[in-house]
Amino acid sequence: MDPMTIGLICLVLFFVLMIIGVPVGISMALSGFVGFAWIISVSAAIGKTALIPFTTMIDYNFTVVPAFILMAQILGKAGFGAKLYELCERWLGYRRGGLALATILASAIFAAISSSSIATIVTIGLIAIPEMLRRKYDPGFAGATVASAGGLGILIPPSGILILYALITEESIRKLFIAGIVPGMLLTIAYVITVWLWCRVNPDLAPRGPKYTMKDRLTSIVHTWEVLLLLVVTFGGLFKGWFTPTEAGAVGAAGAILIGAVRRKLTWKGFMESLKDTAANSGMVVLIMIGAFIFNYFVAVTRIPDAIVNGISNMDAAPFLVMLLITFIYIVMGMFMDSLSMMLLTVPFLVPVVTSLGYDLIWFGIYSVMVMEMAMITPPVGISVYATAGLVRETTLGNIFRKVFPFVVAQFAVILVMLIFPRVVTFLPDLFR
Repeated sequence: MDPMTIGLICLVLFFVLMIIGVPVGISMALSGFVGFAWIISVSAAIGKTALIPFTTMIDYNFTVVPAFILMAQILGKAGFGAKLYELCERWLGYRRGGLALATILASAIFAAISSSSIATIVTIGLIAIPEMLRRKYDPGFAGATVASAGGLGILIPPSGILILYALITEESIRKLFIAGIVPGMLLTIAYVITVWLWCRVNPDLAPRGPKYTMKDRLTSIVHTWEVLLLLVVTFGGLFKGWFTPTEAGAVGAAGAILIGAVRRKLTWKGFMESLKDTAANSGMVVLIMIGAFIFNYFVAVTRIPDAIVNGISNMDAAPFLVMLLITFIYIVMGMFMDSLSMMLLTVPFLVPVVTSLGYDLIWFGIYSVMVMEMAMITPPVGISVYATAGLVRETTLGNIFRKVFPFVVAQFAVILVMLIFPRVVTFLPDLFR
């Protein structure tokens, strides 16, 4: 049997394992091992499978993962998510739709801490949704805002999925973090404009809130200035080249512990829980990485990526149209898969395609994450909407999906900007060389 046919059979095996509930890392490792053994030999597959866990665990670059996870866990346990929301709410809550705007901005700031969409949704959603409902906001609109804004967690650095993309493609984590800043800001602005326009057209969606005094606003800054300073020092030092990504993660984690201790917000129990959760999450990530590397070796020997590149070359289609096709594929996959599964499955196949079209891999990392983020709020299985629906008991899942549509349109507009003007993504990494 030819390698390409074996490759397709093992891809089916991967999907079957995922459907029956096998974790993504194990699914990729098993299907990759079977395919590699089938094409090359069992002994070669055993050799690769034995070596990959060791090389993954000793890779210095991987230490950036637990460092940023610990930073997120410490700040979460210390309750700084609530303080960030309070900061945004006091400055914006008096406007029509102001709580929705505060939710978007608080999510953007917390995304730089959490590196996870679901973590951002749960942390900000538990604070924002009850407050919006208390102010008579439309429940579907409140849920759609949280679900959409939570997606900023996988784009704004330190994005966990960007770290995994960098490790798989051997691209610079630092450059990817820097490249995510402008698209993240553009998407945040697009969401803010969407809320502002929507509330002007339909004022009943979001009544105005009380207007706080300047003293109250300044007090909210006092309550969060250390966290904001920590973000500036951590990522400013990374972008200026003072820290490596791993060192930046260490600075962030140490700073979070110091702030929590000085503020007396971090208890010993919370600290130990943070360490436990960091170990669990880091173990999950490294298992996924091991599975992805085994799967990548298998993909390389199937010659499927070469066939895809040749097929696209024979199509003689413009690169812009090919990228739109890839966008559509991601959206369809996002209806049934989470962003991590999409990235791990598609990157080995699409990297040669993207490079053959002349696109930069740093650009493609940001672009693919942006499209995956849009897929996470796309029906029928937008995982972010499902996560939010559990926090909004006052409305139906279908109503949240209907209300999320304008945010999908806003995100697609940002994606088109990235396609038409790739320098939007790449100019900042080039500036910080």
